[in-house]
Amino acid sequence: MSLSGALITLISVLLPLKVIAPGSVVIGGPAGRETVGRTAVSGPFVNVILSIAFLVCAIVSPIGILYDALMFGAWFNAYLAVFNLLPFGALDGWKVFWWSRRNWALIFSVSVLIGVYSFIRLG
Repeated sequence: MSLSGALITLISVLLPLKVIAPGSVVIGGPAGRETVGRTAVSGPFVNVILSIAFLVCAIVSPIGILYDALMFGAWFNAYLAVFNLLPFGALDGWKVFWWSRRNWALIFSVSVLIGVYSFIRLG
């Protein structure tokens, strides 16, 4: 956990765009491009897996409050993956993009598609 990340998270509570950045992963010792990329993609990948799991559960659940909660879980995790995969600065997206543009494009596209689908279904 970093103080600056916690402050950014706290300040974003007041903004329309929420930023959840309480910390970061730091690799100790020498690491090549592939190690950095694979490490960076692990967080967004977990968000995509969770998003898919929420989506599948929402599809098989009855329509109602449970459906809405599961669809929100799918959207929220997709949103986190998309945000973390933005290829800027210290975000994971830059590290993944640096490692493999093809892998970055694949996971970013899947995240956007799930996010858009679940957002539409929430409406």
